[in-house]
This record gives sequence, structure tokens and C-alpha cells, in this order.
Amino acid sequence: ALEPRQVLSGLAEAVKAGVIADEELFNYIEENFDGLADLSDNDALDHVIERALLIKAQVVEADEKETMGYRVHLNFGHTYGHAFEALLRQDGRPISHGQAVAIGMLAETRLAHLLGMINEIEETRIASLCRKIIDPSVVAGIRWEDVLMLLNIDKKSRDDGIYFVLPRSIGTVELAGNIDEAIMQKALESLTPS
Repeated sequence: ALEPRQVLSGLAEAVKAGVIADEELFNYIEENFDGLADLSDNDALDHVIERALLIKAQVVEADEKETMGYRVHLNFGHTYGHAFEALLRQDGRPISHGQAVAIGMLAETRLAHLLGMINEIEETRIASLCRKIIDPSVVAGIRWEDVLMLLNIDKKSRDDGIYFVLPRSIGTVELAGNIDEAIMQKALESLTPS
């Protein structure tokens, strides 16, 4: 049987698929979260897995060359997420990839809100699902300087800076660059308000 952490990791990927391309899937996960998380609702699980895999396949197919095109949308949650995953591993407090993506989505949705891209209602909906997947306080103690260093060497940082895939609404994301470092730091610090 899957352990709860693996289930939640899978749900993080499904939430990501909903935010980037399918508002109906997102709504469905919201409505059926408990039965998905404890694996008690097989029909819901089948539906969510099927939709999430279909979205991933469609996105990859639409952009086989992985240019700066559509496929990059799958990186939603990964820009901060990879940094959190690496830093927590170094710190001896490893979390799963899916959990890291969930915290990444939380931080990147906050970033989108700070930049005026997404409204507060939709940010709150995304955030509350991500918080059901993992408590963001696990990143307490992570230093912004360390995150920034990793963002700068991350493979998605192009020659002209750090890029994020940010939600405009549930079901729509876009690529954003040239973001003020102070705002990127503020999004991170919002995860663990002191």
C-alpha cells in the first residue's frame, strides 16, 4: 500500500495539473480531497489520476522540443520547490518531491499575488489545498540567501535571470521573469510568518 506521504505527493502533482490547465480538475480535487487523501474513494482517485496524466501528456505533446513554450508550465511549483527540496535534504530534514512542489506552489502563488497577477480568492484556494498536502512550516529556518543561490544555479535560470511559472487564475499560468528579488524574498517569507 502507498504510504500517506506518497499519496500526498501524487495529489500535489494533480493540484499542479489543475492550476496550470484545468479548473474543473482543481474544483474536483477540492471537493473530494479527503477521500483522495485517505485512498477511500476509488472513483475519485481514478478520475484525478486520469485527468492529471492526460494534462501532462497534452502539455508535453504540445511542446516536444521543450523550448520556452508550453512544457515549461509543468514547472509550476518547481522553481522554489527544487530549492526547498535540496536545502531540507542538506539539513537532514528531507521531504518528498511532491511535498516540495506543494510548498513551491504555495510560494509561487503568493508571488503571483504580490505581483498582482492572481486575485486573493483564487490564491487562498490554491494555498489551502497545498497546506493540506504539507505544512509549510517545514521550511522554517531556511535562509533566503541559500534559496537565491540555488535559484541562480537552477537549470531554469536562463542567461537573463530567474523565471517562474505563475498562476493568473486557476487553470491558467504564464511565465514571468525579471522579478524584483525583494518580492521573491517576501513570497518565501510569507510561508513561515514569524
